[in-house]
Amino acid sequence: YSLVFTDNNGCQASASATVEMLAVPPVAILGPTRFCEEDSTELTVSTGFASYLWSTGDTGFSTLVSSPGDVSVTITDDAGCQNEAQSSVVEIELPWAVAGEGQVLDCDTDSVLLGSESTSQGDTISYTWSGPGITMSNQGELSPVVSAPGLYYLQVTDEANGCLSGIDSVEVLLMNETPALELAIADT
Repeated sequence: YSLVFTDNNGCQASASATVEMLAVPPVAILGPTRFCEEDSTELTVSTGFASYLWSTGDTGFSTLVSSPGDVSVTITDDAGCQNEAQSSVVEIELPWAVAGEGQVLDCDTDSVLLGSESTSQGDTISYTWSGPGITMSNQGELSPVVSAPGLYYLQVTDEANGCLSGIDSVEVLLMNETPALELAIADT
C-alpha cells in the first residue's frame, strides 16, 4: 500500500507499507475422546503456541477431562493470531458384576451355579472369576458351576472400551452335617 499526501502549498509526501496476511495457526485436539466412568482422558494440542485456553480452564497444551461433553481450546501464536478447536468427549458406563446370592453345599447339593442375569452381557464382555472351585475351564464363564465352599469373586471387562467393573463376591457354604442318630436298646 502507498499513500501520497499533498498539503495546501502543493508539497507532497509519500509513504508505503507492505501488509502481509498471516495464516491462521492450525490446531487439532488429539487424544482419546472416550473414557470409562470414574476415570478421565487427557486431550492435547501441538506445543509451540504462545498461549492456550481450554474450556476446562487449563492453560497448557493439555487438559484432563473427567466429564462428558464438548471441550474446546483457543490457541494464540506469537503474532497474536488465534484459532479454536472443539471435540466431544463420551463417558462409557462401567459393566456390572453380580456374583449372585449366597449358596449352600450339603448332602443333597454337591455343586452350585454362581452368577446372575444382572451381570453385564454381550459380545465384547468377558468374565474373570476366582475362588477355590474356579479352574482354567470355568473362570471365563458368566455362571460357573462349582463344588467347593469358599468366597468367589467376579470382575467383568468391557473389552471394546477397556472398562472394568467393580469386584463382586459371593460365599458358598458347606453344611454337611451328619444327621444325629440315637440308638436305644429295647427291653424285652
